[in-house]
Amino acid sequence: MITQPRPAPSPGARLAPLTGLLALAAALLWLTAVPVATGLDLPGLLGGPGVVPAWTLLALVAAFAVAESTQLHVELRRQTVSLSLSELPLVLGLFLVDPVSLLLARLTGSLLVATWRRSAAFKTAFNTVLFTLEVALAVVLFAPLSGHATTGPQAWAAAYAATLSVSVVTGALLLAAVVRLQGAIGRSAVLVWLTPLVLSALLGTSGALLTQVVLSADVRALPVLLLLALLLVGGYRAYGTLLRRHRSLEQLQAFTSAMGAGGTAETLLSQALRHTRALLAAEYAEVVVLPACGAGRGRRVRQCADAELTGSVHERSALVTEVLAGGGSRRVVRGTQDPGERAWLADTGVRDGLLVPLHGVDGIVGAVVVSQRMGDTASFSQDDVRLLEMVAAHLEIALRSAQLVQRLRDEATHDSLTGLPNRALFHERLTAALDDRARGESFAVLLMDLDGFKDVNDTLGHESGDEVLVQVSRRLAAAVPPGVTVARLGGDEFALLVPSGQGADGAAVAAQVHAALRELVPVGEVELEVRASLGIAVCPDHGDDSSVLMRHADVAMYAAKGAQAEVQTYNADIDRSNPRRLALVNELRAAVEEELLTCHYQPKVRVADSAVIGVEALVRWHHPTLGHVGPDDFIPIAEHTGLIVPLTSLVLRTALEDCAAWARAGHVLGVAVNVSPRALLAPDFVGEVASVLARTRVPASRLTLEVTESSVMHDPQQAIAVLDALHALGVSLSVDDFGTGYSSLAYLQKLPVHEVKVDRSFVSDLAADTGDVAIVRAIVDLGHNLGLRVVAEGVEDARSLAVLQELGCDSAQGYLISRPLPHDRLLTWLATAGSVTPAIPRPRLVALR
Repeated sequence: MITQPRPAPSPGARLAPLTGLLALAAALLWLTAVPVATGLDLPGLLGGPGVVPAWTLLALVAAFAVAESTQLHVELRRQTVSLSLSELPLVLGLFLVDPVSLLLARLTGSLLVATWRRSAAFKTAFNTVLFTLEVALAVVLFAPLSGHATTGPQAWAAAYAATLSVSVVTGALLLAAVVRLQGAIGRSAVLVWLTPLVLSALLGTSGALLTQVVLSADVRALPVLLLLALLLVGGYRAYGTLLRRHRSLEQLQAFTSAMGAGGTAETLLSQALRHTRALLAAEYAEVVVLPACGAGRGRRVRQCADAELTGSVHERSALVTEVLAGGGSRRVVRGTQDPGERAWLADTGVRDGLLVPLHGVDGIVGAVVVSQRMGDTASFSQDDVRLLEMVAAHLEIALRSAQLVQRLRDEATHDSLTGLPNRALFHERLTAALDDRARGESFAVLLMDLDGFKDVNDTLGHESGDEVLVQVSRRLAAAVPPGVTVARLGGDEFALLVPSGQGADGAAVAAQVHAALRELVPVGEVELEVRASLGIAVCPDHGDDSSVLMRHADVAMYAAKGAQAEVQTYNADIDRSNPRRLALVNELRAAVEEELLTCHYQPKVRVADSAVIGVEALVRWHHPTLGHVGPDDFIPIAEHTGLIVPLTSLVLRTALEDCAAWARAGHVLGVAVNVSPRALLAPDFVGEVASVLARTRVPASRLTLEVTESSVMHDPQQAIAVLDALHALGVSLSVDDFGTGYSSLAYLQKLPVHEVKVDRSFVSDLAADTGDVAIVRAIVDLGHNLGLRVVAEGVEDARSLAVLQELGCDSAQGYLISRPLPHDRLLTWLATAGSVTPAIPRPRLVALR
């Protein structure tokens, strides 16, 4: 269900509360402060104006009317604030008439001007209340400060103090009104407005005082004063014009800079409309672009202060159609009598507007339209038409440059035949995916090659081959989920990038690709069956470098082609181009047979008191020529070649023999041995464990076999049967790397395990990452609820160990406690363990509770 948004309150409704508050303040001043300041009692004040000559009152009304009609207009956002020389008649009134007469003259003069201008009712009401408050404040300040003097320095100083104070107060109230109507105003806009406000107050007051002094001396100087007033009004208008031109030049410079900075066509249009609205003080700005080759509806972008709308042009008005047809620019003023212009104003809901054509290389390509001049003091002028025509010319040049840049970029990053991203763009996106990959995320790279494509080119010709490539490209682009990059690398080779979080892995996307290619491809009068071979490489499992991932995907693709399989995921077994791997296979086999591999042991401590409770056996290989070979290099080879089974047997025998030696030395410790899926499911693995336990005379309870979640889920029924048999022997069982695999609670409840090990990826940054804390807390709570011990591996700092203690983790291991040690060094370490095990600081888990 779509809910229509509630309409925004009208300007009058938004300004009504402020108007009401000002009316209340004005009434309080007139009823309390004005009588006190003037020395008049309230009945005398409210009895009406005193005896004032009619010509004096009429002259003040005329002076206020002239001052209000001779204004300096400053646009603040979408409202026009008018600054006038009303201080001149206001000061004269303070000297010549009583407060009530001054108020009547002020309100009459302003209402006459408002009626002549047809100002909005809410503005007239606000100004009336503001002027009432203004007169009251001026009287309250002037009367006591002047000491009721009619001339002299004290009276002059009182006049300056009154008008400046009144200007600041009324100025603040005007700002509050604009904020109420349109929102916050920038500091620069406030400063632009304050300067003429203060200047007008000083100028008007000075003129009034000069007039009062001169007329007091000789009334015949009135013509000279009138001439001076005309010059003052002219200068005031010239200053306003200069201010507007300065602002226009600044905005025009900002517009040309924005157009020169370049960018996409959408960005340029958006910036152009924003600057055009500011330059012409318009509420709305719009660009209408004709469709290419005259086909289609065309496009329009319309912008106002609060939103920008982009869409197709469903129907153009007659006036816009006339401009697009070459009718020239149009200026639609307020109160126009032209039927077409009146119809356009009624359709768009605006008061006035400008329409100019947008010229291109081949003629008119669109139109620029601005409408609704801000404020209600002026409409668009002919100078504004010429300014908008210049804006349209700059915009057309900027758009043409942007289109040229975009076309050049497309040619550099897209395949000219199919329109797909090319090799350069694919590598750019692959590099970006590697840079943006978060911990725990993965993505897939797929390489695809069309089988037998050379026969198509040789038999039907290259044009037919190109047609096949185009149709295959379209099918690939339509088949894959959104967010998957499909690229043509060259020839008949394609690449796909499947980012994480797309709801589909590489194998699923490969299946979608093959489904899209099953339908025959029509080429001329024949239909071709297109088959493809795909290779998949997954980051980080098969590499975390773009070149490595591409090479491994390529290896997998050719393995699929060689095996006549549709899809092949990379693994080390199929990578025949790895010479080190081939050498290590034979050398590893010899090392296992000759028992040249050794075990190092990493101690585990009880978190509660740091007591050493056991060790984990970790296999090490010191190659005679290569030196130390890391487990990450030879364990995968052992798993893929089957050497993992005898290797596990060697580690099991060595670990239990060393465990027996520790006991003889007075250190009764348990030992943990990792068991791979292949070794766990090997025939008679349980019998081998029982045999080694019996031969070394190590109690079964001291042996812990660590299995991964994936090894159990590979063949759950057989794995559970083996684990039950090991449990019957009395061997402890541990689920290693818990939280990184399937984490199936259903199977975890069925497994006869005694402990779970929290993977190091959740522990290494435990002190700083609240997300990891939440995961470890959940694993600890789950393990304890199932009656299991919880071990954390990868503890590298005391703060993480302290957090584990707070979370109730049972035991821990990691570099903070000790690195893996050979048998002899472990005995030395155990002898001094009390002095080297870390003290656990008090944690601060305020954010984790």
